[in-house]
Amino acid sequence: MEKNKQSYNCQLITNCKRHALALLAGAAVLTGAANAAVVLDDTFGDGALGTNPGTGGGFVLQTNGLGTGASVSESDSLAKIVDGSGNNTAGIRSSNTFDLSDNSLSYTATWEVASLDFATAGNVERAIFTLQTNDSWLFAGGAEESRLIVEINAQSDEAYIRYQNRSGGSNVNYTTADFALGAFSGDADGFTATMSFDSTGISFTTIGLDATNQANISTTWAALGTFGGFATVTGDGGFHMSAFVQDLSTTGATMDLDRLSLTSIPEASSVGLIIGLVSVLAVARRRR
Repeated sequence: MEKNKQSYNCQLITNCKRHALALLAGAAVLTGAANAAVVLDDTFGDGALGTNPGTGGGFVLQTNGLGTGASVSESDSLAKIVDGSGNNTAGIRSSNTFDLSDNSLSYTATWEVASLDFATAGNVERAIFTLQTNDSWLFAGGAEESRLIVEINAQSDEAYIRYQNRSGGSNVNYTTADFALGAFSGDADGFTATMSFDSTGISFTTIGLDATNQANISTTWAALGTFGGFATVTGDGGFHMSAFVQDLSTTGATMDLDRLSLTSIPEASSVGLIIGLVSVLAVARRRR
C-alpha cells in the first residue's frame, strides 16, 4: 500500500513537472507571439524604391541639399544610393513613420549593406544609419525632433552612437565616446549594422565590416546624458528609418543595401514576469 502511494506521488510530481514545463514554454511562446512584431521589412525586390511588398512601406530620396546629382534607385534586389556633387549627402528615408514608444518593448533596426564605396580617400567619409522623427535631412527639421544615429566614419576609422534632441529649433547632441574600428576605408562585400534600444539604453554592433574591429558600443540613457531618457527620445512622434552616405567635396560615393528591417520584441523583464507567474501557478498546482 505504501509503495503504491509513493509510486502515485512520484507520478503526480512528474506530471506536474511536465505541466509546469508546458506552461512555461507556452507562456514564452504566447508572450513572444503577442508582442513580437515586424515593423518594417524591405528586401528591395520589386524594382521600385517607393513601394514595398513586405511590411512598412517604401523609401524616398533624402539629401542635405548642399549639392546636385544625388540619386537613389532600386534594382537587382538592392537599394542603390549615390551621393551628389560638392558637400552633398544622400540617402533613403522610409516613407512611413513607426511608433517606437512602448517602454515594455525592445526595438531592433538592421541595415544589411551590400557594398560601401567612398570615391576619394581623405575627405569626410561616413555611412550614417538613423531612426529619426523628421522627414528631412538628418540635422534639419522642425522645432521638436528626435534622432537616434549610428555612424561609421572612414576618415577617422571610428564609430559612435548619438542621440540628437532638437528643441526650439536647435540641435543638442549626446554622443558616446568614439569606438576605434582600426583600418577602414570602405567595404566591397558588405556588412550588417544593428541598432537596438529599449527603456534602459541603446547599442550598436556590426558584423562583417571590413575593418580591424567590429563596432560594439552600448550605453544606458542615463550614461549618455541628462535629457529625460527613453520618454524624451520617443516623445516627439513616429520614427523614419534612414541610411545615408557622405563623401564631402566629391561625387560618386555609393552605398548599396540588401535589406532594411525594424522589429520589436518584449523586454526580458516582461517575459520573466509572465514566466514567473506561471511558475507560481505550477507550484500551486503541484501542492494540490
